[in-house]
This record gives sequence, C-alpha cells and structure tokens, in this order.
Amino acid sequence: MKNFSIILFFSLISLTTYGQRHEIVLFGGASSYKGELNNNLFDTKEMHLAYGLQYRYNINPHYSLKLALNRAKISGADSNSNYLYDRVRNLSFRSNITELAGVVEFNFFPFFIGNTDWPFTPFIFSGFSVFGYKPEAELNDEWIELQPLGTEGQGTSAYPDREKYKLTQGSLIMGGGLKFSLSKRIGVNLELGIRQAFTDYLDDVSTTYVDRSILLAENGPESYILSDRSQNAQNDNYDGKQRGNSTNPDRYMIAGISLAIRLGNPNKIDCDSFK
Repeated sequence: MKNFSIILFFSLISLTTYGQRHEIVLFGGASSYKGELNNNLFDTKEMHLAYGLQYRYNINPHYSLKLALNRAKISGADSNSNYLYDRVRNLSFRSNITELAGVVEFNFFPFFIGNTDWPFTPFIFSGFSVFGYKPEAELNDEWIELQPLGTEGQGTSAYPDREKYKLTQGSLIMGGGLKFSLSKRIGVNLELGIRQAFTDYLDDVSTTYVDRSILLAENGPESYILSDRSQNAQNDNYDGKQRGNSTNPDRYMIAGISLAIRLGNPNKIDCDSFK
C-alpha cells in the first residue's frame, strides 16, 4: 500500500499538464463501524480519525470517477452496549483499515470547480473497495492479533468447516454529500460513505462459541481466554451457543471533509461538455 500511494502521488502530479477534468483530493475525517460489538454506526465513543489521498476524473459536469486510498480505524466494546447480553459477553476489539476504493459520483447540478453558475451541488456515489484489516483485542496491557487465534474454532481439528477468515476483503460503497467551488482551482467536498463489508469478521465475532478446551489444546491459552471473556467464562462452557450473527455482515463508515484541487490551467475549460 505504501508503494502504491507513492505511485499514485507521482501519477497525479503528472496530470497537471492536462485540464478541467482532473482533480487531486486530500481527505480527512472520521470512521466507525457497526457489527456485533457496536450497534450504532454513529456512536461517537467508537469514532476515530480517517484520512486519504484521492483522484477524481470528471467525465462531464454530472458524472465523475474517483479512486481513493484511505486509512481508517474502527473499534467496538460490549461494555458500551445498552443490552445486558452484550455487556455479559464482554468482548472488544480494534482494527486499522487500509482501503483502495473506486466510486462513480453523480452531481445533481452541473458542477465543476470554478463554475460560477453552479458553485455547489449535492452528490451521491456508489462503488467498491478492497481493504486490509487486522482485528486485535487487549490482554494484559498488550494488543493481540485475533485472526491467528481462531477464537471461533477456525483451524482446529474439531471444527474443520470453519476456516480462518481472510484479512483482505471487499465492500460495497454507497454515500453522498455536498461539493462547493471556492475558486477557479479549489473546491471543498463534504461526504459520508457507508461500506457494506463482504465479511462478518471485522470484529472477529460471527457465529457460535466453541469448546474452549479444544482451543486451549490446539490454538493456545490466548485463544482460550479471548474466545470467551464473559462474566461466566470461568464457570460455564458456552459451546454451541450464540456468539455473533453470521447472517448480518459488518459495515463501516468513513465521513469527513476534503480539499479538491483542480489540475491544469484554471482558466481553461478543455471540453465542450464543460461549457
């Protein structure tokens, strides 16, 4: 991802000799998640910093294509829940996300940076992303990566149908916002995009509890402890009981403000469709 961001940066710089159609966009905002360990996508207690570098190609004043490289963080904790079952379950996690996203944008008004007739527009967008993530949980003041531990029996002989989930996944993106033109070259965008992930393991929680003695024997003591942190963990074995909801994949949100810089000659409109 680091090498890709360098290539993307210099590719964008090379576009400055072209015109109206190309923009480089600097993004900053917030991210959050909804899943088994957080029921509210807009819970301010679980919001974190998000930022990114983006490139926009304006097909015409109504349609644009955007490629974005974003960095975000998500987290969740049963201790913050309003539901007794969640608080008793007592799980928590955090994860950094690196996302490469491609979307199609539609402007409701005929907008481009520098257009004095339509200096703003609401817009919507949709697309896909590929992202990497690594859920972690805190144990004895140390953050432990959860996927290698197989906390729901992944990788054990007793649960051969449960494979370890992949740490590179995809998502469907939908969102909207507002675009403003501040000058011939500079614009500001406000946007909110929701990602429906193609996995239910952003938080390492999806299906049922498993026999903890098997986890201890095959995946080790950290798997044994982090698979069940409930208030009754030392007394009861919840083998087969619900731990998560696999029918409802996780989602995450990235929202914020971005500075859009029009490349090329700010006094030139390079296509009849922009006149």
